[in-house]
Amino acid sequence: MAVDGQGPIVRSTFLGTGFLVSRAGAILTNRHVTRPWEVDPTFADVRKLGGLKPRMAQLRAFFPDISEPVSLSVAKVSETADLIVLRGKAPRSVPVLPLDLDGADAVPGRPVIVLGYPAGLELLLARVDPALLATLVDPEVVEITDRTVDIPVLLEKLSRAKQIHPYPTSGRLTEKRPHQLAHDAGTAGGGSGGPIFATSGRVIGMNSAVAREFETAALGVPIREAMEPLAQVRRIPRR
Repeated sequence: MAVDGQGPIVRSTFLGTGFLVSRAGAILTNRHVTRPWEVDPTFADVRKLGGLKPRMAQLRAFFPDISEPVSLSVAKVSETADLIVLRGKAPRSVPVLPLDLDGADAVPGRPVIVLGYPAGLELLLARVDPALLATLVDPEVVEITDRTVDIPVLLEKLSRAKQIHPYPTSGRLTEKRPHQLAHDAGTAGGGSGGPIFATSGRVIGMNSAVAREFETAALGVPIREAMEPLAQVRRIPRR
């Protein structure tokens, strides 16, 4: 990497989870899903270099059973939580998820379901029929990385084959704080930004992190944190 502007452009692909919360196209996810360089340890050395500014080259959403991806833009970044509101033209068939904005459904000890894409592309591909997978990926590719495969193109192929579906896990809400939820439903990298459902069917929070040394301890952002950013987005005229 060169800092004089003469070196090659460094590109990386990052995957996360999000969900539609308004028919106008508002999508919620974690801020760190769209700004991975702020938290990803692989960018530690880059952050130490002066004069470098990462840029999101492309931001897209892939919805289950929708062939083509949806282009997204940033509508509002939360100033208090790991949360961002994105905006895109989602097809009418994509459901708008109901939100538990009063916090009544977030009760410690009760069951929760987390929906998302834990392990990212790895788990997606593991669930594809081997015969179909052989038509999508070169069998000689042992490990799929940015260097071995054009990941955005591979995701497009999976989407057209209707092979993009979230993975549900279940557990219990173990703790509720004004700024944070804790649960023990299984999750992993790629599951960030996924909705946490109460038994009522309403979303009580957004999956945000998992403890590296204690995988059954996961954290989430209470959905109430999204109220003000969403309200501000509604006041922003669409271009």
